[in-house]
Amino acid sequence: TFLTLFTDGVTDTLSPNGENYDQKRLIRLLSNTRLNKANALISAIENDLIQFRDGLPSPDDITVLTLHRT
Repeated sequence: TFLTLFTDGVTDTLSPNGENYDQKRLIRLLSNTRLNKANALISAIENDLIQFRDGLPSPDDITVLTLHRT
């Protein structure tokens, strides 16, 4: 079980065509990612954000905190 907290910098991230990385996309990523370590989940989010931005800089600070209960 994971608990993931994030700042609005995650959902304010923009793609090159101006689309927001919205909460639905993040929830879909969290639901479809089967990992057993918190740092692996954070890496998956970070990689998805980088791919989504496609080279654009982040418009805001991005903070993600994930806790994993075993």
